[in-house]
Amino acid sequence: MNAYFDIHHATADLGLLIGESKVHGQGFGLEAWKTGMQFLFDEHNVRKITGGTNSQNKGMVKIMEQAEMTLEGT
Repeated sequence: MNAYFDIHHATADLGLLIGESKVHGQGFGLEAWKTGMQFLFDEHNVRKITGGTNSQNKGMVKIMEQAEMTLEGT
């Protein structure tokens, strides 16, 4: 997991990679994503978090949807 900050705009871009395919679909990605978002909002006063993925990456799209992120563009 990584986060790139834009201090001037109080935003962060969050990224996640779970390389071990045996654990895909078990909820670890969603839990990590939501924990990362909460940490950024609570501890770093970030006002907006962004993330990007290819539309064919169904797992990541699902994580972002379940984390209640809003689609702004494709």
